[in-house]
Amino acid sequence: MVAADAPRGEPDDAVDHAAGAGAVAFLLAEDGPVEIVETATYTEEFPGTRFRERGEAAVNTYDATAYEREAYGTVVAGAVEALDEAPTAVAPTAPDGKRPYRIARRLDGDVDVYQTASDLGDTGAASPFFGLLAAWADDRDEVTLVAYGDGASAVAGRVTGTLDATWDRETADVSYAEYARKRGHVVATGGDD
Repeated sequence: MVAADAPRGEPDDAVDHAAGAGAVAFLLAEDGPVEIVETATYTEEFPGTRFRERGEAAVNTYDATAYEREAYGTVVAGAVEALDEAPTAVAPTAPDGKRPYRIARRLDGDVDVYQTASDLGDTGAASPFFGLLAAWADDRDEVTLVAYGDGASAVAGRVTGTLDATWDRETADVSYAEYARKRGHVVATGGDD
């Protein structure tokens, strides 16, 4: 399983302010320590949440916050509730650090939420897998991953077992000017550096 993403928005919108980037890869073997024991899907039409026009690099949104929260919560909870067993830990797609906790309130039972958007930003399609790594680092051996797609569909998968999940990584502070150049928002047109 491989997931990689780098959501990008216009420099003055919330999508870009929350943006992160990341990639996660797992190789699952039939006799390995981790198993996907169950999956479920849920779809309900919620047009107008995040989208990217053909040929465009930036993700757009209508900024209808309550509507987007409702779309996310309904669809993610719908996929989780379609599983045979209620989860005790979930690692959902995390467009921000708040939204995943909202779905926990919609689910039955006491559910721990694992997300890394608060540290890594919105890593898009990779965010459930980063949440899974955080759960494994917390010694959780049964986690429900939930991948959410704006529009809106979700896939939930109950995973049992663990892998070593170390979070040792190098970080670097980047100024806003460096960030704007790296994202392509500011392009040099000549002159002295």
